[in-house]
This record gives sequence, structure tokens and C-alpha cells, in this order.
Amino acid sequence: VNTIVKDAEGYIWFGTWNGLNRYDGSNIVTYLPGNNRNSIHNHVIRELYPTRSGSIWVLTNKGVGLYDNIHDHFTSYFTRESEQMNYENDIAICHSDNYGTLASVFGSGIFRFNSIKRQFSKIAFDKFSQPASFNIKKINLIEKRAYCITGSGKLMRMYGNHLEEILLLPLTGALSSSITVLINRRPYMLITQRSGAALMVEIEAKKVQQLKIPEDIITSFSISKDKNRLWVGTEKGKIHSFNLLTHNFEILNTLSDRSINNPIATRILSIYETDPDILWIGTDGNGVFTLNLKEFPNKSLSSDQLSYPIVRSILVTRKRDLLRSEERRVGKECRS
Repeated sequence: VNTIVKDAEGYIWFGTWNGLNRYDGSNIVTYLPGNNRNSIHNHVIRELYPTRSGSIWVLTNKGVGLYDNIHDHFTSYFTRESEQMNYENDIAICHSDNYGTLASVFGSGIFRFNSIKRQFSKIAFDKFSQPASFNIKKINLIEKRAYCITGSGKLMRMYGNHLEEILLLPLTGALSSSITVLINRRPYMLITQRSGAALMVEIEAKKVQQLKIPEDIITSFSISKDKNRLWVGTEKGKIHSFNLLTHNFEILNTLSDRSINNPIATRILSIYETDPDILWIGTDGNGVFTLNLKEFPNKSLSSDQLSYPIVRSILVTRKRDLLRSEERRVGKECRS
């Protein structure tokens, strides 16, 4: 399961290696290529981008599709490129309701979608930016900003018809995914590689931090409902919470307990959090898992935090203060 999203109508969508699936909480509808010209054009679904209007952009192994939720059909784009085209790696797309939709075709350029004409038009870059525009591998949009990664690892920002280089990324393997998030209103990019460390890029400061989990490889990042953390999936099927304030990985008790009792045991390709506190986890060959984040308490107080490690009783006052009766003294927690 390469990607998981929730659309404007509340459906959960799963993009897999053999079809696009729509889940309504009870039943799954599967979309596969067919003889109808309104069918989806390819069975390998790599990325999904839902829009505010309800339609969904679909990146496949054979181009780009746009799902029309009103008429329940697909329109295809970039499906007849050169035979030398490596569709798996050479076409990228990204959508933001604030920015619009951009697509890149390696060797051809960057294209902007015209929502009135329902077509992509090639962006005419200035002479200094045109060579780089032919070399784009990834596009990331956040609010009204567009960032691109070239085949040679350059991170660039797009200003109208100009591409400005920000920095050269220290990539050591093939780039597998990238997302852009705002932390304290500043843009950051999270990058995973098929081998090697993940990267956290503070774009405006031009700083890069390697992110590693001992004896494992980070395979996916996902935005959390908690603005101060991200979800992280790994090669060995583990889920971690990444604290955006401290830049540390944290394992919540809920996830640790559930992983022991019901191990995912395969690479995690996608993570998506929905209300009320459900974590959807897409795996490489083992389907989709869900975790209820509040089924059990998900925080703990270590013995080092307490005035004494033996806790005899716990009381919550009317003012929501937490009182702990310990072996030698009574401690008071701050109000939650």
C-alpha cells in the first residue's frame, strides 16, 4: 500500500501496486484499468493528492490521472511519453489547494494545470532556469511555495518562471519520498532514501540534518494531528513519533504495546492519521493496519521524573491537578 489519504467526502483511499481502493468504513470499491476510456489508466498507484473540491490527483507507473468524484471517472495525462521514459521515476506531481497542481516530466519540463481548460501547460522558464526544469525528479508544494529536487540532488525553489538553487542535498541513495511541512511557520522538507539516512532540511536556513534509527531505515514520513510531531515508518515495520521541537524520536506506549502483540513485520510505505485518533498504516505486502491512538494511555512518567519511584496512589482533583502519593512524599503535577 503505497499511499493513504482521506478525501473531501470522508472516504479513505488506498493506492496499491494493483489498483486504487476507496473505503467507506464498511466496503471497498476497487478501480482498475479497463476498456472504458474513463477508467483509470494504470494499476500501480504511487501517490494520491485529494483536493478541496473532492477530486483526487493520482500518480501511477504510467503517468497522471485525475479522479472526478461527481461523475466517478478518470482523466489521464502524460501517458504517451517517450519510450525511453522511466515512468516510475521520471514523472512527479503535487497539489496544494492554495497553489494549484504542478507536474514534472524528466527531460521535458514542468507543467501547470489549468483548472478551466482542464489541461496542463508547459511553464516557459527563463534561460537560466530552463536546463534545471528539464531535470526535475520531485515537486513539493506547501501553501503558496513550490520546491523541486533535481536528478543531481539540487533543492530549488520556483518563483514564477525562475528556479533558484537553495542547496545540494547530501543524497547517498535513490530518493524514495519527500514531504514539506511548516514548523514555527518555517518550511522544512523530510526526505527518505531507498538506502541510507533520511534527511530533514531546514530550507530557509539551508541546513540539513540526517535522521537515523538504530538498526533500521526510515521509509516514510507523515503529518500528525499534533503540530509538534510527525509519524515515521521504518523498513522493519516500526512506527515512531518524531518530535519537531526536540528533533528526537519517541515511542508511544500505545504503539509499543500494539507492535508487540500484533507485529506489522514488513516495510511501512505509508501512514495517515484521521479523526478520531486513528492511524492508518500501509505496508509492503501485508495490507493496511489501523491503530487507535487513545485506546491506551500513550504517555508515561519515568522514575527519574518523580520525587520517589514507588507510587502508592493517584488522584485527579476538581481543578484537574494530578496528585501522586509516593513512598516518602506527595508530589503535585501541573494542570493538564
